Amino acid sequence: LGETATLTATGANSYTWSSNNNYLVGTQIVISPFSSINYTVTGLDASGCSAKSTASVGVSECTGLS
Repeated sequence: LGETATLTATGANSYTWSSNNNYLVGTQIVISPFSSINYTVTGLDASGCSAKSTASVGVSECTGLS
């Protein structure tokens, strides 16, 4: 909670990231979610072919406990 994470996609020419009807464009996105969330990235290559992948980002309020 309160930390950032960088999500990176490779292998295509362009990328669109989506989560909860929010869209970002780019190879990398930096996120700071307040709850666990899924991000879907769609990659598009020079031939117009596309592929999708989903990343699940978990968020825990209990960090630094020993």
